[in-house]
Amino acid sequence: MARLGIRGFNPKLRKAAEKLEALRTGAGEPLPPNTLAELRRDMAQLRFVSDQIKQIEKGRARRGSRRRLAKARIRWF
Repeated sequence: MARLGIRGFNPKLRKAAEKLEALRTGAGEPLPPNTLAELRRDMAQLRFVSDQIKQIEKGRARRGSRRRLAKARIRWF
């Protein structure tokens, strides 16, 4: 992004993909089609990996709460 003169764009935001078409280079020109395609692929991969991390964290939290519950039951008996 910096090599094209684009500032103030955060690809991690949810609506970032919607804003790609409006981006302009430092010279005021629209982004080249290949660059737009590459950015879309990168953002899709980022979303995919981010979703996987969330699923893993939820699974760990569930397993952790089950373990705490099981330990609490053992202590009561």
